[in-house]
Amino acid sequence: KNYTYLNDLFATISFLFLAGSTLFLLFSILTIFIFKKENSLAIKIQHYVSMGVLLLFVPVAISAFVLAKEQTEAQNIDGIKEKTQTVSNYLSSQLSTYNSLEENDKEYVSYLLRQTSTLFKSDINLFNNDGEYYTAGLPKLFDEGIISKKINPEVYANQLNNSTGKEVYNENIGRLSFYSAYKNLNNTNKQHLAIINLPYFSKQNQIQAQLFNNLSALFNIYVLSFMLISIAAALLSNWLTGPLQQLQTQLKKVTLQENNEPINYNKSDEIGLLISSYNNMLIKLQQSAEQLSKSEREGAWKEMARQVAHEIKNPLTPMKLSIQHVERLLKTQPEEALKQGQKIIPILLEQIDALAHIATEFSNFAQLPTPNFERINLVSFIKSILPLYQPIDKIDIQFVSDIDNAYVNADKDQLLRVLNNLVNNAIQALEDDKRGKIILSLVKENESYIISVSDNGTGINEDVKQKIFQPNFSTKSYGTGLGLAMCKRIIEQHNGTIWFESEIHKGTTFYFKLQSRKE
Repeated sequence: KNYTYLNDLFATISFLFLAGSTLFLLFSILTIFIFKKENSLAIKIQHYVSMGVLLLFVPVAISAFVLAKEQTEAQNIDGIKEKTQTVSNYLSSQLSTYNSLEENDKEYVSYLLRQTSTLFKSDINLFNNDGEYYTAGLPKLFDEGIISKKINPEVYANQLNNSTGKEVYNENIGRLSFYSAYKNLNNTNKQHLAIINLPYFSKQNQIQAQLFNNLSALFNIYVLSFMLISIAAALLSNWLTGPLQQLQTQLKKVTLQENNEPINYNKSDEIGLLISSYNNMLIKLQQSAEQLSKSEREGAWKEMARQVAHEIKNPLTPMKLSIQHVERLLKTQPEEALKQGQKIIPILLEQIDALAHIATEFSNFAQLPTPNFERINLVSFIKSILPLYQPIDKIDIQFVSDIDNAYVNADKDQLLRVLNNLVNNAIQALEDDKRGKIILSLVKENESYIISVSDNGTGINEDVKQKIFQPNFSTKSYGTGLGLAMCKRIIEQHNGTIWFESEIHKGTTFYFKLQSRKE
């Protein structure tokens, strides 16, 4: 029973090992080919090698299992035959004087079988020439009906007719399977006395144990071989993919701004050709980077020139209108003109200083000047620029806010550019057939201030709202498309945000948010 249990345990372990390995490899294949999982080449090589080894081991293991079982059975059958022959020779010598076994000889024969069973450590049964039970070393099995008192019909036919040389048969008692040997018992004169039967109940355990030992050794060899081959496959795959991993590392380091190092690989195999192509690519990439850098510099200068021209042009229009307004007042109302001149001149000087600053910063390559942050009161700052726009006919410009002081850290010149752009865009969006209204407002939201510039103009179409802050995009035929892009960049440099809301024929409102200054 112990050996049978161990054999079942071995079979279970073997099955789980093969099934687990097969499922693992199938899962790996599914993840590679079906689910498109990104695996390294080294892992793929290990999977393929393991799969090949397993596919090779399965038929080999089955063949070895069958062969080991057959060899074990053959060896044990030979041993059973030899023992049966020995028992037969011994009984023949003991019954040499008998010409037949009669009923009155049964007591002596039974005694003889018990001695022989003890001597050879085996159960012995005798069947007469008619195939009927005669006596046994352990008659209890027959008396209680566990074993039939009729000989196996196949055995009876073969033994009497000598049609085959078969001596060992597989027999069953319930679920118990065992070997049973049969041989004719003859006296010294070759007269047939009976049929000897040796049922190998105990021998069956030895057969199972021997088979278990053989298969255990075979299983251990296969497991060890599989582990060694898997380790060898891992080492081999890492060795083969080493140059590819180096190539992958170098590719991650490739940039347009720096000199990229080539890979040294002297072999002329497929990997060598790949690395050679990579090194040639680095040379071409360096040349392309130089050309691209040159083109970017030229393009940046062109864009900067357009942007500077746009920034200079924006304040010129209100400055011209203000000067024209003062000029008209000089002809009709000299005193009023003097008052307006005293109010406008500081604003004009401030705008001229801003233009001069833009011209000075034009030498900065393809970017706005670095913000010069200072403490600014948004309320007074917005109020200071309103007089510049208020003389414009048919347009009402006003500032609305309930806040007395709103301090932020900002660049005064750049903030002035943002407001100039937004107000000028609002003026240009107004319709000629109705009076224009532009409202600048300031509200506080948590720790930030929101400045808005709203108009009652034409509004912005839905199909262009997504492009409104893109450089070089303009809804006006005479626009450069840099104003709102510049506003967005300035506000973002101030860690703020800018957005807008618009409705066709009702107007547009631009908002930008700045963080409040902590005192």
